[in-house]
Amino acid sequence: MDFLVETVVVLGVDIQDTLEGWVLALFSVVIVFDAYLGIRDKRLLLFCIVQILGLIAGYYWASSVFEQQDVAGPWAWGRVVGIWGVSVVLFHAWYVLMLVRSRA
Repeated sequence: MDFLVETVVVLGVDIQDTLEGWVLALFSVVIVFDAYLGIRDKRLLLFCIVQILGLIAGYYWASSVFEQQDVAGPWAWGRVVGIWGVSVVLFHAWYVLMLVRSRA
């Protein structure tokens, strides 16, 4: 189980290091795209709301870790980004699979 948590954190830190300040732009693009597609499909709109609430909660959690000046502070935002990244990939893979099944 620790391996999965560490993998998510490392993935988040890698995304964060690669995109630097553009991580928020990536969040915005994906959320706006899901909201646009959510006009026709309520599942995407629901996932868009879950993303927004999750990122808000993750921001406040990472901020509280930073304020405590904990050793894990630099990794806190990486964990939030990693969890977001994994959930976005898994949800969109599931959504595409459901679309393919419904049209077959």
